[in-house]
Amino acid sequence: MQTRKKIKRIASDSLLVLLFIVGLSSCAGNSVAFNIEEQSIISCSGNDIVSFELKTDSQTYEFHIKKDVKSQNKIRLNEVMNNNSIVNSYPNSGDTTFVLNANSEYIFINRTVGDAAASKITFSTDGNRRVATANKVECD
Repeated sequence: MQTRKKIKRIASDSLLVLLFIVGLSSCAGNSVAFNIEEQSIISCSGNDIVSFELKTDSQTYEFHIKKDVKSQNKIRLNEVMNNNSIVNSYPNSGDTTFVLNANSEYIFINRTVGDAAASKITFSTDGNRRVATANKVECD
């Protein structure tokens, strides 16, 4: 009888360890950084960026990746509408396009992985609508 209890205990402990390892490996992060040279937001973990927001002082745009796009771990801000759709905008609802404005400040928020903390980048554009500065330009 003792042997059966030991075997059950070992099997139970092994299953818990396996579930713990699977749980850790399935947790993905939302961490992103800005590549100034490429003018793009990049995923630090290599995961797809599927759901994100772009905010200005006066407007918020919520984006989702288009259904026909297989993957996206980089978003070129001058081509953001190529692979993504605006699903909501406020307070001015109904916006269907997004273009960076000159000499403006933005906040990019990646919310792709729901159980991970959102990742934010603040950046500003120059007179030519190119990102000139960003608060996070390298992945940790």
